[in-house]
Amino acid sequence: MLKLLIDADMFVFISCSACEREVDWGNDVWTLHVDFEEAKATFTDKLNYAIVSSLEKLKYNGNFEVIFCFSDVNNFRKKILPTYKANRTGKRKPVCYRALVDWVQENYTSYLRPNLEADDCIGILATMKKNKGKAIIISGDKDLKSIPAYHYDFIH
Repeated sequence: MLKLLIDADMFVFISCSACEREVDWGNDVWTLHVDFEEAKATFTDKLNYAIVSSLEKLKYNGNFEVIFCFSDVNNFRKKILPTYKANRTGKRKPVCYRALVDWVQENYTSYLRPNLEADDCIGILATMKKNKGKAIIISGDKDLKSIPAYHYDFIH
């Protein structure tokens, strides 16, 4: 069975970011707002489009399994190189990011391992003997192209 390995961190981030709205409450008070139902719908729409497009690109019409790969909050790379992803320090995740991650993990098949990033999980799953030649990596991360599998860039 074909495995669709989804870079879930990226899908969630993009979906939440697309739904953020500035709200002007007057008197110089501004907030960011996200309608969680809109975020879930955006996530589902982007996901469905990526699945259909990737399967069409491969001309595949058989059974498949979708697996959402997530990053652990802890990362072994930071122990080796404390400056790993230091350029992201102080940058926030979009509003309702954590809530959408939780919703995806509760409603879909997910794969997360301690101290690993989603990229690592995708690499592990794509290169398992039973999945070789039977996996599509769906991500916008060019670094994943080093993994031997079919690839679908849902961003470009």
